[in-house]
Amino acid sequence: MMKFKYSQVDWKALVLIGVVSSTLFRFFQTYFGGGMLILLGFGFTIILMCLISKYFKSVVEFHDTYFVLKEAFKKEIQVPYAHVNKLTFFYGRFLNLYVYTADNKFKLPPPARLQKAEELFNWLETKNLGIQVEILK
Repeated sequence: MMKFKYSQVDWKALVLIGVVSSTLFRFFQTYFGGGMLILLGFGFTIILMCLISKYFKSVVEFHDTYFVLKEAFKKEIQVPYAHVNKLTFFYGRFLNLYVYTADNKFKLPPPARLQKAEELFNWLETKNLGIQVEILK
């Protein structure tokens, strides 16, 4: 049973929207007038935003015995809580959630608020008492 789920759109996708939209806008300027150009530009930008929010998203799901990390165009990673050594949540200008195992360091999509991170950490401590938890500012 899934208890927590967090997602985050990759920043590279937003840059891709800007570059592709401006390129299409310049291309359509040679063929269409002002009103039609703006309509087509907004239409393609909205379509790109919908596609990118679906395919360029990182999702982490916390289940009872493991968590699953799904990143855009990458293989799904499943890590049991028994392998997790440390969790670190940085909050300040940007929110970052890192999970350290014996072999790897994973950057996960963070919770939107500090209270949600504390709730997640309290729940994870009941699953594995050996997990070290840090909340840093």
